[in-house]
Amino acid sequence: DERAVRERELAEAEEEARQAAERLAVLVERATRGEVALSQAEASVAEALALEAAVTERLRAHETELAARGERQRFLGELAAAEAAGRQQLVERLRAAGVADPAFLGDRLQARRRGWERSLDLYLGELVDAVLLGPDADPLAVADALAADGDAGAVLLQPVASGTSAAP
Repeated sequence: DERAVRERELAEAEEEARQAAERLAVLVERATRGEVALSQAEASVAEALALEAAVTERLRAHETELAARGERQRFLGELAAAEAAGRQQLVERLRAAGVADPAFLGDRLQARRRGWERSLDLYLGELVDAVLLGPDADPLAVADALAADGDAGAVLLQPVASGTSAAP
């Protein structure tokens, strides 16, 4: 009888060992799948971090560019305001010199193609700001009046009547 009990115990132990081996195989399979999923998750996280770094770098570059453009816009605004104030002062001095309604060469010029304004500025330089005097104005008297104010920096242009030659 003892032998039968031991055989039965051995059979039960073998069955439990077989079941434990099956459970162990299932657990090993789950662990392997978990490792694969973990590896995939780690790769996804690494990819997301790389993407975030690239986006952050692009964002910083855009912020830097935006700040530079803002600074340039501010500078150009200040430059335009200073130019307008300078022109207004010149207009007032010209009126005091007897030029009632001063006109400027740059206001009369038109570039035939968009973007050529820069070319006009480049080739004409200070002549763009030249004052156009009427045919009846005395350019020497205007120049003397401007020089009396301490500024002889204005360029004065006077059209020549057709059919006459300009004095050298």
